[in-house]
Amino acid sequence: MKKCVLLLLLILSLTPNVFALAYYRDISDVGTSASMIGSGGVQGYSETATSIIDAPTGLQYSGNSLSGMYLSYFDETQHFSAGISRQLFDHITVGIAAVYEHSASLDKTTTSTANEAVLQDTFSYDRMQVAAGLSCEVFTDVHLGLAWVGYMDKMDELTSKGSDLSASLLLKTPVVDVTVFGKNLLKQTVLYSDGRKELLASQTGVSFKTAPLPIFQLECLGEVKKIEGQTNLLTYAGVKGYLDSGKTLGLSAGVRDKPGVGTSKSSFTAGASLNLEGLIFEYAYDTNDIYQNSSQHYFSLNIHY
Repeated sequence: MKKCVLLLLLILSLTPNVFALAYYRDISDVGTSASMIGSGGVQGYSETATSIIDAPTGLQYSGNSLSGMYLSYFDETQHFSAGISRQLFDHITVGIAAVYEHSASLDKTTTSTANEAVLQDTFSYDRMQVAAGLSCEVFTDVHLGLAWVGYMDKMDELTSKGSDLSASLLLKTPVVDVTVFGKNLLKQTVLYSDGRKELLASQTGVSFKTAPLPIFQLECLGEVKKIEGQTNLLTYAGVKGYLDSGKTLGLSAGVRDKPGVGTSKSSFTAGASLNLEGLIFEYAYDTNDIYQNSSQHYFSLNIHY
């Protein structure tokens, strides 16, 4: 166990420093499942295949599953995430997931104070992330996850691409599960077709999930995360439980910080789930989403097979 922790810390400490570059906007910061968002946005325990994007060891909770999430914001922007995971043997789970965002923005006409028509400049874009990797049990109750994440964009006639490494280490105990995670550990850049570069900001942190309590199988979750380029730590906390022993009806609530240069905004979240023999419908509500500073609705479907 000590060797695994030292290895992950060594990877984090040896990553190169890159300065004087703008930071790439990570669309997965929105969240990858309604289950995750409803319980405060804590990474790695959503029991969905898309959790590989947040922390690769999240595959240990997803098992064999198909997952997807949808939301819409700014009226014209559609956001999707989808993934599939498969357990191999007894100790290895592999997965692949993608996040896709499409904006079909059109030119809009507004009226100035002089009652003159003003044409606003807008643009359309397509942005995607693809993650592929695995999680394996390296020692008893100690799991190591690795994923390679690719980034692809098309903004009008401009295109870009890049890739980087994500890793996480999960320790399971009878009382609490703890995950140490890192994203964009190699600090690679996204290269645009016009020669411009943006830095993939590294994200490092630790999260936990308690063992279910006897009452409502209640679980408490928490996380602290640091994003490169931001001075403040981001914190996340939530609870989730079930109204019946068969986990048919679930409820969750939480509070989470939103990424922002120099500052962060907090919001409250709530969620609900309906499990129909492995077909799980999930919904989450956020009082202040990451982009438009207003309430947001998230919808997920998760199939365990």
